[in-house]
Amino acid sequence: MVVAAGLVGSALATIGVTAKADRAGRRRTLVMLSILGAIGAAALAFTPAVAVLLVMAFVGMLNGTATDRSAAFSLEQAIIPGLMPDASRTWGLAWYNVVLDTAGSLGALAAALPLLLQRWLAIPLLASYRMVFFGCALLGLVGAILYSAASARVEVTKSATEALSHHISPATQAVVIKLAGLFSLDAFGGGFLTDALVAYWFFGALVWRKKDWASSSLRCTC
Repeated sequence: MVVAAGLVGSALATIGVTAKADRAGRRRTLVMLSILGAIGAAALAFTPAVAVLLVMAFVGMLNGTATDRSAAFSLEQAIIPGLMPDASRTWGLAWYNVVLDTAGSLGALAAALPLLLQRWLAIPLLASYRMVFFGCALLGLVGAILYSAASARVEVTKSATEALSHHISPATQAVVIKLAGLFSLDAFGGGFLTDALVAYWFFGALVWRKKDWASSSLRCTC
C-alpha cells in the first residue's frame, strides 16, 4: 500500500510537471520535487501511523521500484537536450542514463547499510534503518540545493513555451502518444516487480522458517 501510494503520487506529479513546470520555473519545480522526496524518506524514519504514512508517501512520491522514473526524471530529460548542441545530444542523454543507473545500483548496494551500521555501531536494527532513511532525506535536501544553483539556461521563456504549445504538428502528437502508450505499458509491467520480489522474499523466509521449525521438532523428538 505504501509503495502504491508513492507511485500514484509520482505519476500525478509527472502529469503536473508536464503541464506546469515550464511556466512555474524548472529550477523551482526541481527544488520542490527534491524537498517532497526528502519528506517521503523522512516519513519512513519517523514511522507514523499507517494512514499518515500513506499520505506522506503520496506527497513525497516515495519510489519503491529502485529506479528513478519520476517527475524529476521527466523534467531533466526535457532540460538536457536544450543545453547541448544537436551533434552531442544523444551522447548527453546516454551519459545521463549511465549516471542515473549507476547511482541506482549504488543505492541497491547500500541496502546492506542497516545491517552494517547495526554491527559497527552496536545499535538496534530499527535505529540503523532510521539512520539510513534520514540519510536519504538529507540527500534529497542536497539535491534541492544543487538544483537551485543550476544555470538559468535550464529555463524556457514564456514566449517559447506558448509558441511550442501552439505549433505541435499532428504527426508529432501521434508519435508522442505512441511513445506514452509504450512507456505506460512498460511501467504497468514493471509495477509488478517490487511486489513480486517482496512476496518471493517473504515466501522464501516462511519456507525456511517452517523447515527450521520442523528440524527443531525432530531434534526435540529424538
